[in-house]
Amino acid sequence: MISLETDMIMVTEPDFEKRGPLPASSSHLYKGVLTDDLRVELLEIFISSVNDAFDGLVNPKPLANILVELLDNAQRYSSDTRIRLAWWLENGNFFCPLKNKAQTAHALKLQSEVKRLNKLSHEEIISEYRVLLQNQTFSKEGGAGLGLVQIIRAGAKIWPVRVDIDSNGLAICTYTIQTTIKKQ
Repeated sequence: MISLETDMIMVTEPDFEKRGPLPASSSHLYKGVLTDDLRVELLEIFISSVNDAFDGLVNPKPLANILVELLDNAQRYSSDTRIRLAWWLENGNFFCPLKNKAQTAHALKLQSEVKRLNKLSHEEIISEYRVLLQNQTFSKEGGAGLGLVQIIRAGAKIWPVRVDIDSNGLAICTYTIQTTIKKQ
């Protein structure tokens, strides 16, 4: 069983370490090692928390897809297995920031790609998505670039990626996904 801090967390959009506390009923924080089993457990906790927060009036699947994509990227590109993941529901929005260490090149590529994608119109995102669906190539890490495009295509916003370099030359990468919660 994993430990989630659910009483109060310190989060912001996009830098979730400087924000004041949020109510226990709408916020969760995980700090620790990311494994396949943990991903499954986090997803189960997440779906339960969305169902509890909205008494079943919100389909948690679209929000869960965002969480899965963040965790996939963290596991695929991380230079270390530790992550800091939070999610909260606030004023009809879902926020999900993730922080992990990565090779500097991967972090800067993510930062650049998010910046590029955020400049595209909805029609250009749809076109990009179709092109990537037909693309049969994958990066050496196994990604095709489809996940971030899918998140934006579904209407979510990806805040600008923050990249800090630690004393070992590794990038500490922080990014936040925000989307409006749609009731069923």
